[in-house]
Amino acid sequence: MEQENIYEDEIDLKELLYVIFKKWRGLIVCALFFAALAGGYKFMSFSRSDAEETAREEYEKTLEDTDRQKNDLEAQINSDETMLEIIEEYIANVNTKRVSAEDLALISDNMLSVQNRLKSNTQALEDLMDQEEPELVIPSSGAAKYTVLGFVLGGFLGVFAVCVAYLMSDKVRNLKELQRRFKLKALGNFDSSKKRSFPVDKLIDHIFGVKEARPYEEICGMVAANTANYLGRDSRRVMVTGSASAEDIKKTAEILSSQSEGTGFLNVQHKPDFICGELISDPRTVKALASCDEVILVEKKLVSSMSDVEDELTLLKNLGKPVTGIVLF
Repeated sequence: MEQENIYEDEIDLKELLYVIFKKWRGLIVCALFFAALAGGYKFMSFSRSDAEETAREEYEKTLEDTDRQKNDLEAQINSDETMLEIIEEYIANVNTKRVSAEDLALISDNMLSVQNRLKSNTQALEDLMDQEEPELVIPSSGAAKYTVLGFVLGGFLGVFAVCVAYLMSDKVRNLKELQRRFKLKALGNFDSSKKRSFPVDKLIDHIFGVKEARPYEEICGMVAANTANYLGRDSRRVMVTGSASAEDIKKTAEILSSQSEGTGFLNVQHKPDFICGELISDPRTVKALASCDEVILVEKKLVSSMSDVEDELTLLKNLGKPVTGIVLF
């Protein structure tokens, strides 16, 4: 029967944002690359002679349309004026006694309609004459606009790539992630990353609360103190193992052994023995677990994987071995 996966894999948005901002140099380079690519393509594909010819054709077409519209309005005005003169002459010579009131009303309406149309066309012609003559404008290549668009697109694609790489990665990134996902006690963090000196990097570290790494000796003391606090009172044999390198595992065991010199291991009544070995790949380590009371896991940042830690915890759970805590290098 397949064992149920009890570990929750959550996304730390703050950590994701920090990873994105840490890559600001690469994101800017990516954005500049796409900006140069888009702007260069648009500039190289632009032909000034073709653009000038197209602009001249549109300019001449605009002039033709304006002249045609002007001629149409003048013809309509002349027609309306002629029609208005005919109506006025007819009204002046007609015998009103022989024309019905309905016909007079119709003639009056037609005359008013012609007058309104004449006024409207005259105003339209005046507005058209007042317009400035269009200028011949040769369009630019538009490379600047494409450069800006390419920069934005490149930045977006860069951020998208960082997010995908972050979400697809199974590597251990920090101690908090191990604590949150596997509910493990933190014994110590030997992560050697230091606060960066460049102003932008310093600002990013300040915003996200990145602290300066503690001195090595202080971390060794914290590992020993935490181990002593979390160890069981009757634990005499402790296995130091994990998916970190054999050198890091051995170093952790030596640190704990050196810190336990004297009449006791801090508040532990009996001095425990610390043995080390690779848990997953070494069958001798698995065999030696039978005689161990507790286990300390040692993992390596960006080397150990979450799946390896999960396999280790599953094996220890099946063997009934409690985990004291975890040390991260």
